[in-house]
Amino acid sequence: MSGASGQSAALGKGPHTGAAINSVAKVATNPRLPVALFCAALVVSGGLLLALTSQLTFFLDDWDVLLHRRGFSVAAFFTDHAGHPSMGLVAVYKAIQAIFGMEDLAPYAVASTASFLASVALLFVWMRRRVGDWLALAATLPLLFLGTGAEDLLTPFQIGFFVPMACGIGAMLALERRDRRGDAICCALLVVAVCFQTLGLIWVAAAAVAIGLDRELRARFWVFAVPAAIYALWYLGWGDSDANQLSFENVATAPAYVVDGYASSLSSLLGLAAARDEVAIGALDWGRPLLALAVIAVAARLVALGRVPKWFWVVLAAGVVFWFLTAINATYGRSATTSRYQYVGVILILMAAGELGRGWRPNWRVIAIVLAASLAATAANVAVLRDHYQMLKAYVPVVRGSLAGLEIGRDTVDPGLLLDQDNAGFNFFTLVDAGPYLSAVDAFGSPAYSVDELAEAPTAARVSADRVTADALGLRPQAAGSASGCGPPGSAGEVAAVAPGESIVVRAEGPGAELRLRRYASGSFPVELGPLAEGEAVELAFPVDGSSEPWELELGGTLVRCQS
Repeated sequence: MSGASGQSAALGKGPHTGAAINSVAKVATNPRLPVALFCAALVVSGGLLLALTSQLTFFLDDWDVLLHRRGFSVAAFFTDHAGHPSMGLVAVYKAIQAIFGMEDLAPYAVASTASFLASVALLFVWMRRRVGDWLALAATLPLLFLGTGAEDLLTPFQIGFFVPMACGIGAMLALERRDRRGDAICCALLVVAVCFQTLGLIWVAAAAVAIGLDRELRARFWVFAVPAAIYALWYLGWGDSDANQLSFENVATAPAYVVDGYASSLSSLLGLAAARDEVAIGALDWGRPLLALAVIAVAARLVALGRVPKWFWVVLAAGVVFWFLTAINATYGRSATTSRYQYVGVILILMAAGELGRGWRPNWRVIAIVLAASLAATAANVAVLRDHYQMLKAYVPVVRGSLAGLEIGRDTVDPGLLLDQDNAGFNFFTLVDAGPYLSAVDAFGSPAYSVDELAEAPTAARVSADRVTADALGLRPQAAGSASGCGPPGSAGEVAAVAPGESIVVRAEGPGAELRLRRYASGSFPVELGPLAEGEAVELAFPVDGSSEPWELELGGTLVRCQS
């Protein structure tokens, strides 16, 4: 064996192998492949998020719009939500509620997921214009499954983040046109962005920087002035200064907060913002050293370029404004590592990286390494997404069970009764009160368990239902006028069943007697009505309500049943 054929055989590269390599190379260099793979990832992400949210329910902020913004008054749309404008979000929620009701989270999740996917698709366009299709694919894959930002991805109310971000990226793409049509599109998108959330202001600032760097402020001032004026008018008319957490301490610590914001988003992008091997390694433990390396890399790139690209300044302005506004409003639940901020932070990092890499077309070996790192980060984020979903899913029975208890006791409930940690086992942050909730249920349907479903629901749901029903019925022991025919002390585990519409008299035959009830719960008596003094007799009346299931009162020990 000699010559070229001998060398080919020695290397294990016969004619068939060479043809296979050529075929693979031809496929890999097909310009449509990375776009097709991105579209496939988009579909998988959307399908996964809709599948996960189909098992969830309304938790917190949704209730503000669903219950407390009924009708079409100016106040219903323009009243702030936690200090932010929400006219656009309210309009979307109202439309869905009117068409589909509020029995199911799915229609709201469809709207939210669609806006999320739109923002990622626009980011892909931004990236591919700068670094090509393959690197754009690698950049956006972890974002599509951003488990570290699961609070956004699994909560439909975060459409208030998704729409401003989609509009903001679209506005920057339109602004790149540098023509009247592009400016008009940019202005319109910025108006939509600020009508959904204060987050839209970061893109107003970015547009101002872009136009300022073009030295065309006088001619194009209106592009960012119009959305800024609309936000200012809203704030003057309906903004709530009490919702603002501005303080000297927050301003003083803002620079450190901004740095930590970038650090946490960098580790979130790579799926590192979670514990590993039961060791609590947080976002900043990874993020701070990674950010230091990133700053060195950025400096080196800028030296190589010999200038700072215009659009890098623009995206940097958006990022600094975002993290600074978040910093001066920092309070409990608003740290730089908060899940709902990571989606925004990751996008801003990727946009800046794309601008710095503009025109870079690495060889296939580098692309393969970047893609491998992207897939590893995506896998890590999927694991975090799963964990966050499991946490949210565990709350679903508690929420639906407590709502069921409210509906069972609707005939006697105080309209002002609030669901809270004490009665529901879940903190609704004063957003769910009986009157508005039951009114909305009559108009749009119920997300709660039905009475039939409740009997088969998880234990946590039945416990919450019993506690809330007891509050709704106003179950309180009343002093018994007389108590005769009391039985002997019962044995442990003995119970007395009392049907709705009936009452029972009990007396404490010794110290330590406790009044404990249950209805749907099993294995415990979750409704605790307090201790009785020795010899004290009380009567408990159980009103007729929305369930025919009898109540059970724990006897035994020193608590005995008497005749009234």
